[in-house]
Amino acid sequence: MNGQNFTQAGRYTFRTNLANSCDSTAYLYLSVLAPSTATITENNRVLSITELPSATYQWQDCNTNTPIAGATQSSFTPSANGVYSVNVYLNSCSSLSSCYTLNTVGITEISKEEIYIYPNPSSSSITLQSSATYLAQPYVLMDMAGRILVNGTIHNESMTIPI
Repeated sequence: MNGQNFTQAGRYTFRTNLANSCDSTAYLYLSVLAPSTATITENNRVLSITELPSATYQWQDCNTNTPIAGATQSSFTPSANGVYSVNVYLNSCSSLSSCYTLNTVGITEISKEEIYIYPNPSSSSITLQSSATYLAQPYVLMDMAGRILVNGTIHNESMTIPI
């Protein structure tokens, strides 16, 4: 008002004298809203934030502070482990999320003491033994040429699988 910028919430009063000797008073009740911070969540290696209507997004690599080409949606599936953030633009405001560390991309190596498969070689069936840690996890058995023989889900700590 009257060329002034206000950054603090409050009640501001303005008085002016009109040409006919009348006074005029105007009141400004100002609320300053803090920008909300985008919070990243992860589900099956997909990073996402709550989508806002009319907002635009830019994901970035926190290690290099560079934008990731083409990563302009409310969700993003990284192709490599890393540290990521997202900038959300709405109207003339922007909000940068905290950095999120993703380390679930790729194959996790299993210790040889955790899963046993025998007999090897076999032509009819194998026994798969594992700890309860692996219950409900998928498995794929392949031959030496990489052809899939059988796949499924571990449903017992010891199970016989026909091949």
